Amino acid sequence: QFGIMADLKESYAEYSLFGSILTIGAIIGAITSGRIADWVARKGAAPLLDFGRFLAGCGIGVMSYVVPVYIAEITPKNLRAALATVNQLFIVTGALFAYVIGALMSWRILALTGLFFIPESPRWLAMIGKNQEFEVALSMVRGPNVDVSRELNEILSKRITLILQESLALINQLPRVNILDLFNRRNIRFVN
Repeated sequence: QFGIMADLKESYAEYSLFGSILTIGAIIGAITSGRIADWVARKGAAPLLDFGRFLAGCGIGVMSYVVPVYIAEITPKNLRAALATVNQLFIVTGALFAYVIGALMSWRILALTGLFFIPESPRWLAMIGKNQEFEVALSMVRGPNVDVSRELNEILSKRITLILQESLALINQLPRVNILDLFNRRNIRFVN
């Protein structure tokens, strides 16, 4: 914290704003992540840095929705709960690791890390009709020596496709809302 403040010549108030922008972005990212995940897929310097923190927060919010959905879609039924739990454990352990490493390393080095090589969700690919990519992604997440034909047929079956189409039709019938609806006088009683 003090290293960042000294390097960027920020006051406590500026640093507090810098830290809060991440949380605000995470809130907005979490609110908008469902539609973004369906639409895209399930993959001075101070103002620019603040905007970057805001976008990082949006990314965290989006990933807080997309990753559990991705895990649920790619794992067999008998492993879903365990892998969702392991995901949460890794998030908390990763945060602890980042705090420990952050005390030992420069913040600039930590800011350059990331994860880039994960396949698309096979169920999402099936849902949008990309069957060839669906088979490749399913084989990739299950492993090279696993027979995925039974699961492939289950996912592509007419019943599941119909359920997905009905679900999407139901979602499209829901009223469109935005963040300002939270402050509408008729909705305020639900917030209090």
